Amino acid sequence: MSRNSFIYRAKQKRDFREIAAYMFSVLILVSGMLFYIWPHVRIIRMGYEFERLENMHQAMIQTNKVLRLEVASLKSLERIERIARERLGLTFPDDDQIVILIKENK
Repeated sequence: MSRNSFIYRAKQKRDFREIAAYMFSVLILVSGMLFYIWPHVRIIRMGYEFERLENMHQAMIQTNKVLRLEVASLKSLERIERIARERLGLTFPDDDQIVILIKENK
């Protein structure tokens, strides 16, 4: 083996070690940056999710109010009486059609 080939191989080993050290340093730097940035990204995502859920909550509250008003209007006695007269053809009973039952206590 010649002296030049020995020097060439030693230089290759040194170059490989320098590249490996450089890559390791870059890996550590990128990992550190990711560990630093990741919580901030999560906080921003959670903020958007919170805003979306808050908007959904407000929409559900509004829908609930509308549905409560609809239930109240559907339960209205005037509406029920009107439907009974107009759609079902019901009328108030005459006096002779009313029978009062009294429960006897024993």
